[in-house]
Amino acid sequence: KAAGPVSFFFLSQAKPDRASALARYLLRIEPASPYGFHVLGRVAHTQKDFDAAVDWFEKAQNHLPPGRDDLLLAETCFYLGDAYANRKQAKQAARNFNLAVQAKPNYPEAQVSLAALYVLVGQQDRARETLDRWLDAFPSKENYRQTRQLLAQFGMTEFAESYNKELR
Repeated sequence: KAAGPVSFFFLSQAKPDRASALARYLLRIEPASPYGFHVLGRVAHTQKDFDAAVDWFEKAQNHLPPGRDDLLLAETCFYLGDAYANRKQAKQAARNFNLAVQAKPNYPEAQVSLAALYVLVGQQDRARETLDRWLDAFPSKENYRQTRQLLAQFGMTEFAESYNKELR
């Protein structure tokens, strides 16, 4: 059971080979471990193998016990959404970004990725509604800063500038 957290540690230390080996070991011991599938999905995602990432993250999603570990659910759905977005599958990406947001409402990367996806498919109003709803629910200087920064990373500088509001 310790192989799951240790795999995450190796991921955080940018050691995908060790993380992958531990995740595979975990899956030999516990074949339905969502942690093992998630780590293998993260390794594939990091290597930009989005087809493999989708397969691993879908397995992780399917093996998560209902109502448990909202953080793992949110992370799995976020990375699955991102893998789908990279495969140009906007509908599946939006579905998973929304699931990530439902599991962890104050998740800046998922909120901004969902909004960016809406912008890319020509739904600017929906993007703005998504971000406004999130920033109304979780108003903070940090969330506004992250919104601007993440939108700028997506190349959406004009859209990002509309979130220059500073809270006092």
